[in-house]
Amino acid sequence: MTDFFTNVSFSLSPLIASASIVLVYFLLNMVLKKVITSLGEFKKVPVGRHTQIYKYFRFILHVLTGVALLIAWGFDYKGLAVLATSILAMLAVALVAQWSILSNITAGVLIFFYFPVRIGDKMEIIDGAASVTGEIIEINLFQIILEDDSRQLISYPNNLLLQKAVRKIQPASTLKTTTLNRMQNRLK
Repeated sequence: MTDFFTNVSFSLSPLIASASIVLVYFLLNMVLKKVITSLGEFKKVPVGRHTQIYKYFRFILHVLTGVALLIAWGFDYKGLAVLATSILAMLAVALVAQWSILSNITAGVLIFFYFPVRIGDKMEIIDGAASVTGEIIEINLFQIILEDDSRQLISYPNNLLLQKAVRKIQPASTLKTTTLNRMQNRLK
């Protein structure tokens, strides 16, 4: 009789671990969606853009959850590591020609989270004689779309944008107000 309960509790262990992993997955998924959505709204990013970013991170969460479930059920993690490195090696070889696409997507994610300017801001990309100035119309996965003073649209690749100096150009009225506020704060 004691063997029966020992076996039952041992076989319930993967079930409890799986339930816990799935629960953590759903909690992380909710938090992830809320954080990315609120950050996207704060940065005034189109809904489609932060939905795409959410899909990237949700895919990573799916993979990590799958790996955790396999380990919970006793799958040999060494075999899983060999499988993962094999897949990554094949992907690396297959994507060498597509490096610019991958770097643009990665840069697009970084721009979403850390870039100091948003849609509607006017900016200058400082690139020597080929500097570009315009208002940001759209930030998508591969490029940023600017509209210059002559209403021409300019697309600039995300990966190059992260490599160049960028200056946010404030409107004259905002600049005067900001300067006035700084001067008033110094006098206090």
